[in-house]
Amino acid sequence: MSGWNVLVILTLTLAIAEGFAIFALARAIGILQLRLGPEPGALNVGEGLRLYERAPTVTGFDLGLQKPRVLTLEGHKFAVIFVDAICRACRQIVRDAGRIEASGLWNIRLVVIAKGSHEQNRILKDLAPRLMFLSDPSGDMQRAYGVESTPFAFLIDDGQIQAKGIVNHRDHLESLLESVSTVRDSMPWVPASNTEKEDEDVGIRTAQEVT
Repeated sequence: MSGWNVLVILTLTLAIAEGFAIFALARAIGILQLRLGPEPGALNVGEGLRLYERAPTVTGFDLGLQKPRVLTLEGHKFAVIFVDAICRACRQIVRDAGRIEASGLWNIRLVVIAKGSHEQNRILKDLAPRLMFLSDPSGDMQRAYGVESTPFAFLIDDGQIQAKGIVNHRDHLESLLESVSTVRDSMPWVPASNTEKEDEDVGIRTAQEVT
């Protein structure tokens, strides 16, 4: 057997052994993950307004109703999710937020505030058409809430910030919801895109109504 053949056999042997080692490592990681349980919840970082502060008024251009909107925070619960039109993780959290909203399991209204042009933000909204989606091209809302990285969410109860954190996917967002929420009662949840009366039921006014 020539030296070249020996070298080929040794290379193949090492490659097979390496493959088995990678498989064993992946299996060990999987077992460890099962033992540790679900992935940790939303990462509560130092950025953003402090917990239990009064939340600034939320405004933006409603892409569903095609007009400016102002949220009435007092007396209601909101999960305000900040995203950016060019953020890949933001696209996923918009999809996940849409699924959570459609499930009807929470007594919190989900609202997405997107930085970017109206055209860019409409593409994001198409990922979850039933979500209330406020376009904020100048990023005024992100600055008001001290948001530096997206996707980032605040839970607001009666105008006060109760929880906050980075929310890269559904598990993160649901962990925030669980921190302050209970399951919704038997009352049907009214979609955001219907009439002005329905909007009043979830504490929303148009900008014209508050001027």
